[in-house]
Parts: sequence; C-alpha cells; structure tokens
Amino acid sequence: MNSADANYGFFTNKSMTHGFFNEILLRHMEWFEAADLSLKGMEGAIIANM
Repeated sequence: MNSADANYGFFTNKSMTHGFFNEILLRHMEWFEAADLSLKGMEGAIIANM
C-alpha cells in the first residue's frame, strides 16, 4: 500500500497540497475573500468525507 492508497474518500495528499497552495497564492495576490472561500470549501469537503 502506498501513501495515496492510505487516504480514504475523495482527497489525496496531492489534492490537499494543491488546495492549500491555491489558498496561499490567493492570499499573496491579496484576494482574501477568495482565499477564505476556498479554505471554507476544502474544510466542508473534508468534514463531509469523514
């Protein structure tokens, strides 16, 4: 079993990393509302898959 197989549900390490990178990039561009909404969406998806 590799590390990707150890993740259950929809999310993998790669998709989580990309999501958090996008949130950081949006904050760097000073798009704070978009970054907050992106993070809120990721949190909701994680909770829904628990």
